[in-house]
Amino acid sequence: MKVGIYLSGLGETFTHETAERYAKRFARQWDFFNADEAATYEIYTDKFEYDKQHQLVCNRISIVETSNGLSKVVYKIYEYSYAAILTKKFKSKNALSKSWLLFLGVCGKLPSMLWNMVGHKGATSYDARFRREALYLFLLFFIVSLGIIILLPSALTVLVSIVVQDEWLTKWVAKQAIGIKSIHNILRLITNFTALLILLMPGFNDSIISLACEFVSASNYLEKGSTKQTIHGQMDMLLEQIVKTEGADCEVYIHSYSFGTLISLDYLFPFGTEPSERMKKHFKGLITIGNPFDFISIYFPQFFKGRNLKLKDTVNWINVYSLSDALASNFRCRHDCGEAEYSFDKEAPRPINIEYEVANVDMNIISQFFTLYSLRAHGNYWDKDDDGQSCLRLIIPEMKNHLML
Repeated sequence: MKVGIYLSGLGETFTHETAERYAKRFARQWDFFNADEAATYEIYTDKFEYDKQHQLVCNRISIVETSNGLSKVVYKIYEYSYAAILTKKFKSKNALSKSWLLFLGVCGKLPSMLWNMVGHKGATSYDARFRREALYLFLLFFIVSLGIIILLPSALTVLVSIVVQDEWLTKWVAKQAIGIKSIHNILRLITNFTALLILLMPGFNDSIISLACEFVSASNYLEKGSTKQTIHGQMDMLLEQIVKTEGADCEVYIHSYSFGTLISLDYLFPFGTEPSERMKKHFKGLITIGNPFDFISIYFPQFFKGRNLKLKDTVNWINVYSLSDALASNFRCRHDCGEAEYSFDKEAPRPINIEYEVANVDMNIISQFFTLYSLRAHGNYWDKDDDGQSCLRLIIPEMKNHLML
């Protein structure tokens, strides 16, 4: 039996794709490439408990093929949701702390952003235009991170109003030679500006908090290994239960998108430890969609160093990218399409590259820069509707060519 484990991207920053919607697209494309025109495909979703002690449950989606009155399960996809673990600690903080941590995180990365913008050449093909756009995005993060911080004057305004209205406090402040009314007017101006910003941008506060949560949590994972042991430990338990359920001869493949591709590579080729015996025996393939390797290798250069490569000869790796996507890596020395020329390590396996483009866009540089088109293209591997075309149209035949299906 061949089964998959699906890891999505982080939900707020880019399009969140559930395993169920991914499975629907997977089944549809499988049907298109089946020579048996009478065959039909359906999916069934149930809950799969993989750790009773901690009550860990995931969605299991079965793809069922029916032909000539006979039905059989041809593929199963288990959804591993790491986002809740990744962001749990950060979410427990108050709004001010979250915004402040985002502010500090962006400030910490601005020097490297500026250094890369002026022409620093790394070992990857990360396009200079994308580097400038990344700097622009970080500057927007910097402005956004101030959103909640500038709400502080609102609280101070209330306190100042109390001082102004209280006769005893007013006399005391007068003795201290403090221009309380001037301070009050300035704070009121800032408060009114913030209120206008929130009015013009619905969900402004929620967006700031979500963005801060994802950015800081992801940065802590990449730089400090925060929550890594928990995420990898739960994946170990999921794999163990999959093997017990599907049989000792099952083959397991990881399907991952965006930040999920980093979790996948980190798990299959770990740092400071080595893969378990079950991983060595059962993991046979990896599919990465929109893998931000080049971006990470520049702004978090230590993340992919010192990797254990015990699985390099047993795991087939398919990588889907778009040249329009500022985050997706083509693993080439130039910004063009073709076979992969390098990997995350000299001895690591090179991925099987698949280019996927939605449109032949010819925007001028200024339009691309200010509309952040190249960053928004990171969500173009599928539409929100699960009955549309997607990059899986190219993945399915490639998996069949390499006996992954």
